[in-house]
Amino acid sequence: MASPHLKVRVCLLLLLPLQCLIRITPYPTLLTLGRSLGTLLMQFKGKMYHTTLKNLQLCFPELNKKQRQLLLKKTYQSLGMAVIEMLMSWWLPNKKIDTRLTVHNRTYLDQALKTHGVILLSPHFNTLELVGRLLTLHVDFAVMYRPQKISLLDKIIRHYRSRYYSHIIARDDVRQMVKTLKNKQIVWYAPDGDHGLKYSVFAPFFGVPAATLTATSRIARMGHAKVIPCYFYRRADSTGYDLYLHPPLEDFPSASPVADATRINKLLEQAIRVHPEQYIWSYKRFKTRPAGEKRFY
Repeated sequence: MASPHLKVRVCLLLLLPLQCLIRITPYPTLLTLGRSLGTLLMQFKGKMYHTTLKNLQLCFPELNKKQRQLLLKKTYQSLGMAVIEMLMSWWLPNKKIDTRLTVHNRTYLDQALKTHGVILLSPHFNTLELVGRLLTLHVDFAVMYRPQKISLLDKIIRHYRSRYYSHIIARDDVRQMVKTLKNKQIVWYAPDGDHGLKYSVFAPFFGVPAATLTATSRIARMGHAKVIPCYFYRRADSTGYDLYLHPPLEDFPSASPVADATRINKLLEQAIRVHPEQYIWSYKRFKTRPAGEKRFY
């Protein structure tokens, strides 16, 4: 039986033709191909399609059927572009992408780092993979990582991420996160996952009760860290990405985990509403329900 390491090497070799194609194709053309890929993926109405549609129904009840279908289509097109962007983040050299990201309000981050570690707080936008790679060209930071269910895919992603991220922290490694923050470093963290109720509270997200991690409050307190909202978007003209840093949250964390979770969800919701099609709606954000409530998925 082939070793896991050998399987990864074989897979990487098989990807070489695609890697060459990504490297020689102009950036705008790659995004156009991604958009077409998303439109194609939308035709396969499996679990991902129904989860995405259900989330849009829950979070945008004000939209009529035609408007919701349009948002669904744009979401899939954005997802298709994100697949191509992930490959770009793996394979394109810095010189081909280093001008694609504009960081706004960098002063907030620089000032906070003089005295504290910083948690960059972001939603799970589907541009995260490429924007993360681009941000490494501006600042050094640690990223959180959740192992993939498919072992081979997990090894491939780790292989590429380790090439441009200097610090990769397992999602449940709180000790390492705290240590990094106490050293006045940056941790990029997206707290909008549903991980059950063990370390979560229910807080509204787009008006729907959602199991929301309290880890942001706990880690900020333990690491004596500032929390800076960090939102990023793909430009409509396909020229690149804008990343916006905001002032550190005041009076955070508070004495109430529910109040903190509600505050964070509201911030993330406001950021998502700017470009809702760029959020990962295929994730079962509302999987955990309050006692007695019917399941959505």
